[in-house]
Amino acid sequence: MKEERFREILKEELSNKDNNINAIVIFNYIKELEDKNKELTNINKELELKIQDYKYKLENIPTKIKQPKKQAIMSENIYKSVVSILNNKKVDRNVFNYLKDYNLDNLFEDDVFIQRIRSDSNTKICKKYNNKQITKYVKDKYNSQYNKYKFSTTLLHISKSKGITISEMAKSLDLSVSTVSDWYNGVNFPRLDKLFAIAYILETPVEDLIKID
Repeated sequence: MKEERFREILKEELSNKDNNINAIVIFNYIKELEDKNKELTNINKELELKIQDYKYKLENIPTKIKQPKKQAIMSENIYKSVVSILNNKKVDRNVFNYLKDYNLDNLFEDDVFIQRIRSDSNTKICKKYNNKQITKYVKDKYNSQYNKYKFSTTLLHISKSKGITISEMAKSLDLSVSTVSDWYNGVNFPRLDKLFAIAYILETPVEDLIKID
């Protein structure tokens, strides 16, 4: 609206024979525009600095904070899942897939959880162990089973992508199907020489096979 009024004043004054332009009105309007422009410039600079500051903070947030895992509570499902891992020699992928979104570190340190593990006859843990020993046993056993799960899942995935069956792998290695099947099911790890032989057959670097925690 002010710009339109400004044009009207200019038009009126310039059409005046005496060319008597209302300098005061024009000067005040220009001054007002300049002040607003400075104000907007300062606001833009301030916003730009804030944006840069937030971008820096976002880039430096740890991944674990960006994508937090669910905190494990001692629900019946979680308890039974952990116990099944402790008791079974064979890896159950469904159990690990269920637990993968939970942070179990706090659970393994929880006195209530350890006491329940200790008193549960189904866990097959020596009753003479103290809580600290049981905590270590649970962690070690879980991590061992988890690494078998990771290896067997990777082996299965790569073999499938290469079109190699368990029987074909066993034949190539001159081993029984049951022995090789244990690797695919997470029951056992292959010996080092067999691991290199598997990598050769699958045309895959050994490092890709043993990306375990």
